[in-house]
Amino acid sequence: MRRALPVLPVAVLCLLAGAPGIRAESATDAGSFTVTVAGIKAGTFRFKASLTGKRYRVTSQAATAGLGALLKSFTMDSRVEGVAQGRALRPQSYVSKGQGAREDRGAEIAYDGAMPNVVQFFGTPDPEAPTIPAEDLIGTVDTLTALYALLRDTPVDQVCDLKLRLFDGHRLSHVTLTPGRDDDGAVTCDGVYHRVAGYPPKEVKKRRKFPFTVVYDALDATTLRPREFTMDSPFGPARMTRD
Repeated sequence: MRRALPVLPVAVLCLLAGAPGIRAESATDAGSFTVTVAGIKAGTFRFKASLTGKRYRVTSQAATAGLGALLKSFTMDSRVEGVAQGRALRPQSYVSKGQGAREDRGAEIAYDGAMPNVVQFFGTPDPEAPTIPAEDLIGTVDTLTALYALLRDTPVDQVCDLKLRLFDGHRLSHVTLTPGRDDDGAVTCDGVYHRVAGYPPKEVKKRRKFPFTVVYDALDATTLRPREFTMDSPFGPARMTRD
């Protein structure tokens, strides 16, 4: 079994059924991040997002770089469209396709209300991974919607308040983000990424929960912007920092 680099938030670090909402107006957002593992450059993550009325659209690219590209090179392009409903983001169509070492992790998903339906797998699902009951997937969101909720500019009164149920077409996970500490205008949130279902037994046995932190800086009196995402990994501290 190939051991995936913890390079990008594709696997948090990757992460809305009840996520903080987006204001229902025209808006754009974008971010570019560099990923390091044990202090060595390992990858990049970029996203662009738009909101028109109550409809949102996000595109992203994750890729290895530096030492990560030498050890296990891959890129992953993703796209999602959906509806913003109050404090929740509801995806309607999602596609993520990898090249190189992540060819087996992509999927295309169409949503029938709150139920995700896998239209196509890219690659072959792990035969050791157990099947996820359909009822457990109701209300989940895709990886990119979750990442957008985590990495976008966020109102001060909504920061550190995330409870995510995430399905990437292969695996089910939960992510929570809770208040941490406030230090000279920067806000640090504490989070946990929890593997729930669809993972091979060997992976679950090794580790089920992954703590992480997100640091936000103040853009103005009412808005915060994520600056840094940090998580422990089997290879050392993994850090994703805004360029």
